[in-house]
Amino acid sequence: MANVTEPQISQHQAPRRQNFLFVGVLVTLMGIIMALIMCKVTSILPALTIKFEMSAAMASWLMSIFTLVGVIASAPIGKLVMRFGPKRIMVAAAGVAVLGAIIGVFATNGPVLIASRLIEGIAMTMVAVCGPGVIKLCVDPKRQGAALGIWSVWFSLGAVSAGVATPLIFDAYGYEVAWIAYALIAVAGALLIQFFIRVPDPPAMVAKRAARQAVTQHAVAEPIVVKAPSVESAVLKAEATASIPLTKEIKPSYRELFIPNIMLYLFSFCVYCISTTAFISYVPSILQIQGYDAATSGFISTLPSLVSIISCLILGALSDRYRNFRLLMGVPMTILAVTAAGMFVLTGAPLWINAIICGLFGGGVGGIIMVAYLTLVPRAQLVPLALGAIVAVQGIGQFLATLITQPLLGPDLTNWNLAALVILIIGLAGAASSIICRYPK
Repeated sequence: MANVTEPQISQHQAPRRQNFLFVGVLVTLMGIIMALIMCKVTSILPALTIKFEMSAAMASWLMSIFTLVGVIASAPIGKLVMRFGPKRIMVAAAGVAVLGAIIGVFATNGPVLIASRLIEGIAMTMVAVCGPGVIKLCVDPKRQGAALGIWSVWFSLGAVSAGVATPLIFDAYGYEVAWIAYALIAVAGALLIQFFIRVPDPPAMVAKRAARQAVTQHAVAEPIVVKAPSVESAVLKAEATASIPLTKEIKPSYRELFIPNIMLYLFSFCVYCISTTAFISYVPSILQIQGYDAATSGFISTLPSLVSIISCLILGALSDRYRNFRLLMGVPMTILAVTAAGMFVLTGAPLWINAIICGLFGGGVGGIIMVAYLTLVPRAQLVPLALGAIVAVQGIGQFLATLITQPLLGPDLTNWNLAALVILIIGLAGAASSIICRYPK
């Protein structure tokens, strides 16, 4: 009887690690571009509202549609990543962004412009789901914290860049040039990912290939013998079949992520999104009611995000050396709860100090959220689905922030103490859940 050999591991299965800084910067650059596309309307929203003759309610969908798309599309995108790998989906996101930009350029009314934003929202969700997946597959586990810390600043840098660049382009050339320019930049970012990032196949594809190899090699090794069956031949055949390695694994499912420990962590992340989105969205209006000008109030509300870029990088690097996520998550989440509430009620110098503390010590939790989360995923094959799940939770948190904060502040946005109290309670609940969560050693 022919011997049945073990399936050979293809070269594509061997992890090919790249420099964490190189991968982190290129992947983050793609994220920054997508955040640039998302936030390009915020600074020129009044002009777009007039140009397309939209009501205030309709115009708000130019931003809100991104949150809705993130909630709905992230789970299916996670499935696609599991099948095709994060690099392919991330590169394809540039094509989707170009399609959205073209539709936006030729839009003749508000609904068509909103539809173009929906398509661009799909592109951003694709990158948001895939970015950590690329880092997970390409970077040595000992430096993944630092790389994910770099990744964590993608939205802040993109939002700031959009706020600076879009008004200048719009005033000089019109919104159409901004739309096309950002789409072309997305293509450039995708080309950098395509040609300079080497991503091994995701675990699900590796397992499937190994299973096919085992079956194929057994079929080739098994000689075709035409003779009457016997007890001896049946026994020999059973032994040969038993020698084939069991490479088939349980198909990954979102149900595996719906366990108490992961849900507890996702609740903490949802609270993080609620806290940060609430003060970024409403503090500018509150400050203008108190007499601040638009530029100053906008800067104060985004100051924590700007300062957190530093702390995210530091905490991301620290997480590679110190794996005490209860401490690394719990302390910043607690500080964020207190300072996020303070953004609603403080004025003058205390407000500026509070904003700096919020970003420097509280906002830094963004640098380790993904690092800690990926340690909770039961097996590597679930990572694409886990990333889809956390992006969906991000959208839910951002949506809840607007749903909760507006009624708390009241129609005239003056119930600052009540809003601050509720944000504080929610924030402390999120901090507690991040501490209670069980992290692997």
